[in-house]
Amino acid sequence: MKLEFMEERDMDLMDAYKRVLRHYGKRAPFIKKSLLMLQTSKSPAKKFYVSEEQALRIVTRLYKGKDTYIKSREKVQMYHDILERVRDTIRPIDTLSLAIRRVIQQEAPRFYVTPETARIILYRLMNNRKR
Repeated sequence: MKLEFMEERDMDLMDAYKRVLRHYGKRAPFIKKSLLMLQTSKSPAKKFYVSEEQALRIVTRLYKGKDTYIKSREKVQMYHDILERVRDTIRPIDTLSLAIRRVIQQEAPRFYVTPETARIILYRLMNNRKR
């Protein structure tokens, strides 16, 4: 992921974490952190945090049945979800690039990070805020 999306994604992840905490209200301190992180990482995201160029490159490889060389299951799932949406929404007059541009700006079903990655990001943000 390019650095241009990291800060936006991280802040949106923090907002999702706060929503999860609000959902539990006064019970939140008694909920296991692992469950909170799982729910946060599976929360809807404002968009797919990937550049149009990268999405086009990977989605094209997936469409052709080629290896993406991506090791993260979360990221592979993200690109499959983008491809599925492109297939569902592409119009005859669209280019693949235009369809991908439209799709990656839509709300994503989740953040495509593991609960452990969500924990690392959120703890880093919380520690930076205290300074």
